[in-house]
Amino acid sequence: MPSPTPLFWSDATTLKAALKLDGVASAGGLAQFDQGVREARVRFFLALGESRIATIVATTPSDAPTTTAGYIRLAASACEAAIVRRQLLPKLAVAFVEGSSTAQQTWNEEGMWRFGSQLDLDAELKRLDAQISEWLDFMAGTDPEEVFGEAAALIEPDVKPDLPGASVFSVLRNPLNPPRPRLV
Repeated sequence: MPSPTPLFWSDATTLKAALKLDGVASAGGLAQFDQGVREARVRFFLALGESRIATIVATTPSDAPTTTAGYIRLAASACEAAIVRRQLLPKLAVAFVEGSSTAQQTWNEEGMWRFGSQLDLDAELKRLDAQISEWLDFMAGTDPEEVFGEAAALIEPDVKPDLPGASVFSVLRNPLNPPRPRLV
């Protein structure tokens, strides 16, 4: 299967450089990058549709946009990089380990691809998911607060119920009413 072309970047080489992956030469790493680009294309299609993507692609890219269409195009390229990065994060360490000695050196030098624990990785994936969703809403022309704010207000209860044991623990943790000392 031929390598896919990114939608909002001039070419795959430029996108790889933006993700600091231009030194990856192993077949496994390149295949994972290509799969990330394919998944980004599908995600854009599902979120925006063919006509909206064509409209955004037709806008001339600029690093200093002055129009709404220019900002949407800038957001689209940033979103595409984020989607590819999001797809690669859980898999990329394997690509670096399987790669050449220069890929291993790149892995050692580049902290953006390493995480201290699975919890750190999960937090970064959630952050990227939220950022990608926000950009996709912006590109689609919807206001995320308008879409999600009202729905969240409908779901969240007005009064939160007390948790079991709340009356006991609130007395123990209340700084104005500290626990009494025990007499031995």
